[in-house]
Amino acid sequence: MNTLLIFSWIVLAFIVMAFLEKTIEGPNSWGRKTYGWRYIVSKKLRLTLTEYHLFFWIFLILLFSLPLIINYSNKLLGILISAFCIGFIIEDFLYFIVNPYFGIKKFNKKQDNWYPWIGLGKFQIPVSYLIGIIITILSWYFLWR
Repeated sequence: MNTLLIFSWIVLAFIVMAFLEKTIEGPNSWGRKTYGWRYIVSKKLRLTLTEYHLFFWIFLILLFSLPLIINYSNKLLGILISAFCIGFIIEDFLYFIVNPYFGIKKFNKKQDNWYPWIGLGKFQIPVSYLIGIIITILSWYFLWR
């Protein structure tokens, strides 16, 4: 099993997704003007689920889990989980870079108000990035190291 190839392939797909999402959303981040419903998960945490994002993520999970149906192994599961989490972080950050309506200067909790953020000193990141990194490390440690 070529771990680097599998991991890279999934991350590449997420990079492509950043460009796709930029094209779909434009200046209307978090699918504010996409067709479909919106569900406020938590006002306090600023979490909203859109129909567009729900079905997009279900599609990605189904697509990336296909190799498990063909040839399941814990190692493959771990690689897919880790690559998916890292790919998500890269895709989300890259969205800011490639979207002309945002840019790196707007990558902060004041401008990016659809995510809860966590401060680590002066450095701040979306909570989902921290969760993704933790899941990646745990997946690597327990499933595929």
